[in-house]
Amino acid sequence: SKYYGSTDFYDCLICVAMARKSEKEKWVPLAKSARSKVKEFVKFGESNCAHKCFLLQAEILDVEGNVEDASSCYDAAIDAAEKSGFVNEQAIASERAGDFYLRHGDTRSSHYYNKARDLYHQWGALAKADHLYKSTPS
Repeated sequence: SKYYGSTDFYDCLICVAMARKSEKEKWVPLAKSARSKVKEFVKFGESNCAHKCFLLQAEILDVEGNVEDASSCYDAAIDAAEKSGFVNEQAIASERAGDFYLRHGDTRSSHYYNKARDLYHQWGALAKADHLYKSTPS
């Protein structure tokens, strides 16, 4: 695929979102399947995909109830995206981490949302940054 796992990356995020809403037993295996496709692209360039794999792992761990491991995977995703220069995907990972902490009643959510807002702004996604500013705790 010329998209190097991008569509599979977003497919996995969508499947996890669906698993949170309904039919976890249907959506989690689909999420894992999409994640395994993304993992295949790591062999072509770890710096292009490692952060995606960490984020997808975090999302799946969270939906399966493994909060502690999910937390470290969110941080690994953010760090790997930063190291590889993917500001947009660092923003996505930071936003997803904010959602994770908010879901679990953890005040660290505001740190991750602030980081996501700054990164979206840096990337030029001003409407997205504004949306987060208006709709998330700061």
